[in-house]
Amino acid sequence: MAGGKAPGPDSMSPKFFQHYWDIMGEDLGQMVLNFLNHGIFLRKFNFTLIILIPKVEKPINMTQFRPIALCNSVAKVIAKMLATRLKRVLPNVISESQNAFVPNKLITGNVLLSYELHHVIKHKKSGPLGLMSIKLDMLKAYDKIEWSFLNEMMIQLNFSNKWINLVMTYVESISYSVLINGEQTGYFKPRKGLS
Repeated sequence: MAGGKAPGPDSMSPKFFQHYWDIMGEDLGQMVLNFLNHGIFLRKFNFTLIILIPKVEKPINMTQFRPIALCNSVAKVIAKMLATRLKRVLPNVISESQNAFVPNKLITGNVLLSYELHHVIKHKKSGPLGLMSIKLDMLKAYDKIEWSFLNEMMIQLNFSNKWINLVMTYVESISYSVLINGEQTGYFKPRKGLS
């Protein structure tokens, strides 16, 4: 992790851990291993502060704020380890037609495919079957994914029970508090979203 990232509620940035690794490294490593080997993860390590930065001078609704999430460093390390392990199997579960967020593929490939399909539909002259296209807006779909759906998809994709339990333990342990004028509000627990 980049050392210059902002600290979370634990007040310890990645740079802090890097600087004091000789003192804290073994304990941090043990926390991560306890999670990976036994699924033990204290909820306090997955507590996140949200700061709302206005996108416009006088915001009047939530879409006019940019949320900045300040996560604890332990949670960041575990999330990074899960993501790194998942990255190895993604080529086996992602469709060949998927272009976004896949190594060695560009989202612009979808733009070209869309253009070619539009051209075929526009110039189709005859045949018993018509053609049509549908444009779906998947804006920030990962923010809306229900955790039960995530769990079911991992089951359907034949992920191991251990992996599913690790991922679900991590996402279900998240809690948030919003900082307003430098003061923490009460906390809340989401039931969906993967951001």
